[in-house]
Amino acid sequence: AYVFSRTTASAQRWAESQKLMPAELGIGSRFGWTVAVESDRIVVGAWSHTSTAPAGGAVFCYTLRDRLWVKEQVLAPEGLA
Repeated sequence: AYVFSRTTASAQRWAESQKLMPAELGIGSRFGWTVAVESDRIVVGAWSHTSTAPAGGAVFCYTLRDRLWVKEQVLAPEGLA
């Protein structure tokens, strides 16, 4: 998932500020298929996250700290996070 930020006070331009890509993603996890942003929080869905079980989804939760998005928590069925 890519995060874009305003580059000017007038909000006329945007630029990529960070790429969110957790190390524990499996191939074909579909990370970024769903995304929600609210203030200083981002949640990113990976509906086919398969770290230990087939077709197990997960939600990756990020918080903005010192201008960087930091992964805070992974929500997943028991045994997947």
